[in-house]
Formats: sequence, structure tokens, C-alpha cells
Amino acid sequence: MEILVNEAPEQDLSDNSSSNMATTETLKFNHRLLPRIRRYTEKGKLLAINSHFLKRYNIKGLLGMGGYGEIYFAKDTITKTDVAIKVEPKMRRNRVAKRMMLEQRVLCELKGKPHAPYIIGSGHIEKINYIILQLLSVNLSDLKRASPQQRLSRHTVGRVLVQGIAALREIHKAGYVHRDVKPGNMCFGVTPQSQHRLVLLDFGLVRRYLHEDGTLRPSRKNCGFRGTVRYVSLRVHHHQEQAPCDDLVSMMYTGLELLISNLPWKNKSQSREIRRAKEELFTLNFLGFAKIIGEPFMNFARMVNSLQGDDVPDYDVLQKCLLDMYRPRGLLDPIKSELPERRHRHPPPAVSSGPAVDVSSHSAFHRLLFSAHLKTLILL
Repeated sequence: MEILVNEAPEQDLSDNSSSNMATTETLKFNHRLLPRIRRYTEKGKLLAINSHFLKRYNIKGLLGMGGYGEIYFAKDTITKTDVAIKVEPKMRRNRVAKRMMLEQRVLCELKGKPHAPYIIGSGHIEKINYIILQLLSVNLSDLKRASPQQRLSRHTVGRVLVQGIAALREIHKAGYVHRDVKPGNMCFGVTPQSQHRLVLLDFGLVRRYLHEDGTLRPSRKNCGFRGTVRYVSLRVHHHQEQAPCDDLVSMMYTGLELLISNLPWKNKSQSREIRRAKEELFTLNFLGFAKIIGEPFMNFARMVNSLQGDDVPDYDVLQKCLLDMYRPRGLLDPIKSELPERRHRHPPPAVSSGPAVDVSSHSAFHRLLFSAHLKTLILL
């Protein structure tokens, strides 16, 4: 039996066609849930702010950027809805960039799954590849930083992990391993129907681990490193072929970081040092923060850490193991805010008209602006 957490159906925005995007009714977004939007920036290189993309999308600002591409906030001039447009150069180091092509294919296969982002359209023009996606909230890493204690409660993390396991079950059932599970790749929806639903992002590093007939692909002898070293399993440190168990270990480290603020190896830079710290985590039985994370999470962590590469995880058992993290309040009861109560309601963070302040800022002023955002989002 699959455990679902307050999963109201969300309106499908398109038929996933790159050339025939469906017109939809205007959706009411909760703008408190949106990430910080850079209206004016010199960093965006692929699309110009206030330009029109595909003669349909008005580029309003930059949502984020990384080593592989950029994500823009845009308005669909036909449907009047806000969307996210992810773009990358077609060529990288004189070779055709395939990361977004892979992501587009996986997103289409996961269409309709509750924990995968909805793809509205995709394609390529001139020198860029693009994917048009549903708009999502800030990621869990930024939410954690915005909390006064820089961490989230057991109740909130328990619900995040239960939905995160459901998200991984969807991906693994489709025959893929994600290979980059971390707080920065997890968001929530921003519509009334989806704002309590966890969405797992960024499928650029996925790899098929099952053949089309469902049989296991043979492991390679020499596997290159894929993922974010802070969250990968010990198997990945040893360059073993990644499997569903490795995604679950990364999910476990994600939950641990949300609970205790920073992983014990955060300030270590060498892979060998990080691997040793991860080994000590279990040999020392979570020494130093066992009381913070609680016995249910430790049981979950031990269970995940014991999985082998060819094991088929029992997702239901893993989810049930985490229910005790918030069972006193009930599965569908709202969680009290992670933030202290205030007499006056603070306004939602406004879209900046000048130089943007990153959502991860630790300034007291920015935390106050962001408090209403966090309070709304964590009512899972």
C-alpha cells in the first residue's frame, strides 16, 4: 500500500508536445511560495530579461543558474500563467549537450506522476535547448536556511521524507536512478492543489538501471563519479554502479541535514575525509545528535544504509518507519510553523525591482520577509 500525503490532483498544463502546447485556464499561484526573482541582472547569458521567447513567453527574471544552464521566470502571454523556462547551450566543449535531452525524455515518461514536475513544452532553437516547466517553490535547502534555527522540525522532515520516498519509487519504477538527490533539488508546488506536494527536480544525471523488459542492467566495472559528494552513499564513494539504494541513502542524508542544520562533513573538502565521516556516522551511532533526530529516523537510516546494490527496496516499510516522526499529530493534520508566532503578519517577499538578494541570505531582514513564505509552505 502506497502512503500518500495530502495529494490533491493538479491541473495538467499541456500535452507535453514541444510544438503544440495546450492552452489552459489561468492558475492562481501563491506568490509567497515563489523563489526570489532577479529582475535585473547581468548574469543571465542565454535569454534577455523582458524579451519574448518563442513569440509567446515574456521573460520576467532569472530564477537560478548553474554550471549547465539557467532557469527563467516567464509569463505565458496566451494562457496568462507563470512558468519556468530551463535553458542550456546546445554545444558544450565542442560537443552536443545531451543533459537536457535526457531530462526531457525522463520528464515525459514521468508525466502525470504526482512528485515529478509537469513539462509544458521542450525543444531547441538557434544555440539553446529548452524545457518549459510548471513553476515551483523555493527549494528545501533555502527553506532550511530561512528558518531562525537553520533546521526544520521532525514533523516537517518526516513528511518530506515520506513524500521523497514516494518520488523515488516513481523514478525507480520507471527504470531510472536519479543520482543527485539533495535538498536543493526538492521543491513544492505553488498552486492550491499542489503547494503541499513535494516535487523532485533535475533529472540531468539520471541513468537507466533497468532494461525495457524490467531486468537489471549489468553493472559497469569502472563508474565515473556522479552526484553531489556531500549526499552520495559510500558505494558511490567507491565508484560502484548506482542503484535505487543509493538514491535512498542520499534521501536519508537530505533528511539528516534538514534536522540538524549541517551535515557533520560539511566543512570537509576531500572525498576521502567525507567518506570517513559518513562511516563514523553509523559506527558512532549518531553520536552528538541522536536526541535531535529521534529513534524513528535512526531506524530509517540504518535500514537504508543496509541496502545492497541489487536489493529491491521495500518503499512501504521505509515510509511506515518514518510515520512515527509525526504520528502524534496525524497524517493530514497541519504542522505548526517552524517560525515563532508574531503579532503582525509580515508581507510576502516582493519581487525585486533592483539588484536581487539571494533567498539564502542570513540577514534578519530577509528572514522576516521570508517568514510568511515558509509558514505557508510547511503546512503539509
